[in-house]
Amino acid sequence: DLLSREMRSLFAGSFFGPEEIESAFTMKDAQGKDVKLIELTPQERQEANRLLKEKLGEPDLNAFLDEMKKTPDELKKNWALTLRVSTIRDEKGNRIPLTMEALHKDARIIAKMKEIDPNQKSVFWFGFDSAKTETFFTQHTPTHSLDPKQQSPSMRWSLTTRALVPETLSAIHTTNGTKIGQNDLLKEFATKKKLNFVLTDRRTPIQITQDVLTRFLKTGERELPNVLDWTDVDSVGFRVFLGRFAPVGLHVNRNAPSNSLRSLGASLSR
Repeated sequence: DLLSREMRSLFAGSFFGPEEIESAFTMKDAQGKDVKLIELTPQERQEANRLLKEKLGEPDLNAFLDEMKKTPDELKKNWALTLRVSTIRDEKGNRIPLTMEALHKDARIIAKMKEIDPNQKSVFWFGFDSAKTETFFTQHTPTHSLDPKQQSPSMRWSLTTRALVPETLSAIHTTNGTKIGQNDLLKEFATKKKLNFVLTDRRTPIQITQDVLTRFLKTGERELPNVLDWTDVDSVGFRVFLGRFAPVGLHVNRNAPSNSLRSLGASLSR
């Protein structure tokens, strides 16, 4: 598809369409044969192309790309365009929801991670005991909408910053008194980049997982190695964050919205 090829050229190694995602999630089965844990049908590929055209037709995305084409190296270095899908194949070949739990339990994924880094111990390491039982871990897929009024699609595209927005580091999650919160800083950053901004324009935990894991499985690169990405997902009054991706796994933890850490910031997802 011409549009996919154009975006692949613009974003270089930070374009993750059907081919890139399928390649990243191609694993060895018990007999040593390649199997695709994520594989789109021809109809789904057509739909992905249609959704990409629709996504890039949004006025602010058009304005953003027109501006960023002036500095193509910045686009390739700092941004990613990713197809989000909602299902993955289990060891029996059945399609199941692509959740953090599914990724954590699939022995083929950790086996491929160990091929890349023999010291890899797990997909995740947890900072609080209930994480593995909470909805964001057991039910959310990369296409899940946090807005209950919106239906969650089977596929969608996301434009994201590859790293945290620097200004958001050490800032609190929400405005508190005279302090400037992360949402204000994200909105200011988005405006400068000619992008619309709403409070849900952050990655969810499973979206962070998809992005970090896809890049690692595809290229061996570790994103968020020393920092943590604060989401809008609630955990009994706290906010969930992920990061510090190391051989022990991708750290999953939570904090009160009014707290901050020097390594805790936010990425922009549009």
